[in-house]
Amino acid sequence: MDEDIFVSLKISLTVIRHKPMEIVSTQKQRGRLLYYAALGPFLLAGFLINEKVVQIIFVLLFLFLAFLIAMDCDTIALRLRGDQIEVDYIRFFRRRRVCFNIADTVLEVRQHQEATTYKSFREGRRYFVLHILQQGKTRYYADGRDGFEPEAFMQFLNAFAAARVAG
Repeated sequence: MDEDIFVSLKISLTVIRHKPMEIVSTQKQRGRLLYYAALGPFLLAGFLINEKVVQIIFVLLFLFLAFLIAMDCDTIALRLRGDQIEVDYIRFFRRRRVCFNIADTVLEVRQHQEATTYKSFREGRRYFVLHILQQGKTRYYADGRDGFEPEAFMQFLNAFAAARVAG
């Protein structure tokens, strides 16, 4: 009787370990495309001016702003696969992936509050951030303002805890 319970427990833990868990950002690329749409008229205004020096300054400023936007890291998906956490993100217009070993990693979900202006008496919007920690340092984070729901963070955290216990 005890052996049957142990075998069923071992089988259920193996199923949890190999079942991939994934949360995907709902924001997609809309925010980034809005930035580019705002930069287009800026560049056009620079070309409407007939001075070559001003045109060169506008082009350089446009390239600098585009570079700043491209430096921003947009997290697309977080996934538990086997004994690793995979994070898909976009930086410099390329899709990239970084992996973290579950055994060496700690996940934290922290609640933050947006800063408000001094004229505003109301509190800023609250949002959640999932931090991936290794050796006490934040190696990566996924911001709730980028299209991740707090419930999805909690489900991912529970799946991570189950995978860590199983591993």
